[in-house]
Amino acid sequence: MPTMFCGEWRDESGCAEKPESLCQKPIEVEPKHYYNSDLIWQKHGFRKVPLSCTEIIKRKQIFEIKKIRTTDSQILLWHFTVSSDTEFSIIKIENDYEKIVRPKITLVSLRIPEQGSIICKYAIRFTNPSRFFISVRLQYVIELCSRKQHDCETNKYLELKFFKL
Repeated sequence: MPTMFCGEWRDESGCAEKPESLCQKPIEVEPKHYYNSDLIWQKHGFRKVPLSCTEIIKRKQIFEIKKIRTTDSQILLWHFTVSSDTEFSIIKIENDYEKIVRPKITLVSLRIPEQGSIICKYAIRFTNPSRFFISVRLQYVIELCSRKQHDCETNKYLELKFFKL
């Protein structure tokens, strides 16, 4: 407990505003601290995040999005939010062999979207691992883009499918 409240702890490191309080002064949140979800898209030639698609993933169901690259230098961009626990992974498919490119992680992203890019035929998998009757609302944008800016293919070479676990 801090000495300010009859305890024995003090912060002499200089981090605390008052050594006896163990507390720092709050930092005001300014617009420059906000997350800008358009930045990764602008980096790859888009003005902003494209309009998202929405899917409902039922319990123990997998939703897979396949994007087929047309050149070796294409980049796979993603942006999504989910309403409940969801497993997300990226799989590279070559000669019917699957290789994990981004390991499966379980996440919930209600407010800030999950985003990323990877040079890529890849499949993006979203799995609802719930054993209960909870569906997941997925809002997503998946695009293929060449390294040359403004050469992006919106929803070309796109294959969507659902299957049960």
